[in-house]
Amino acid sequence: LVDFAFVDAAARAAAVAAVLSIVGRHAIEGPVPMFHFGAPARGSGKTLLATACGLIATGRMPSVMAPAKDDAERSKEILALGLAGDSVILIDNIEGSFGSPVMAGMLTKPNGFQGRILGVSEIARVPLRCVWLSTGNNTSWTGDLGRRVVPVDQDSNTENPEERTGLRFTPLLPAVRARHQQLAAAALTILRAHAVAGKANLVESQMGSFEAWDLTVRSAIIYATGIDCCEGRKRIAETSDSDIQD
Repeated sequence: LVDFAFVDAAARAAAVAAVLSIVGRHAIEGPVPMFHFGAPARGSGKTLLATACGLIATGRMPSVMAPAKDDAERSKEILALGLAGDSVILIDNIEGSFGSPVMAGMLTKPNGFQGRILGVSEIARVPLRCVWLSTGNNTSWTGDLGRRVVPVDQDSNTENPEERTGLRFTPLLPAVRARHQQLAAAALTILRAHAVAGKANLVESQMGSFEAWDLTVRSAIIYATGIDCCEGRKRIAETSDSDIQD
């Protein structure tokens, strides 16, 4: 991840938290927040970074869905992806303000997601043990969705970030594939080190609804680095409006 222009150490830690959340998902007894890969300009590498995080953790590219027009369409897509059993889902290129009661509820429902199967009059309930990623430029959040998001922010402070030179790993994804086993083992090592040390809860301020994730992933990163991967959530609070629904 050395070639990405993270805004601070917490943003870099949040990218690692996305990887650990995917690798350790089945050890987390409860919901996992969505990780949003944001930047102020196009070409910053948001989708590349999100894809790399999924690839590090699973060895496969994440499933990608475009931002749905409304919650009715969004519900159908979530149900279909749940039935497919995808472990990582990327909502790519969110534009402007984004809020969704369906997404907000889905991220905190421990018993899965329920919806009508497309084309038939049948209701299905699927367990959602996946990790959600998203990307967007200058994204703001409406409704209750923002408090369920961990930001992974970049800013290269250049007019054309896609033209940066001197990158260590380019192209990135083949380099990730070649090192997948080593990188996945490194992620597991961080989680195991924290667990062997007693799995202490090192979080000062809990992320509501995500207490198990706080204990398993967030605390593991604090244990390994001293950095809270959720520090950037203060930026979300500054740009969110909890009274607006889309």
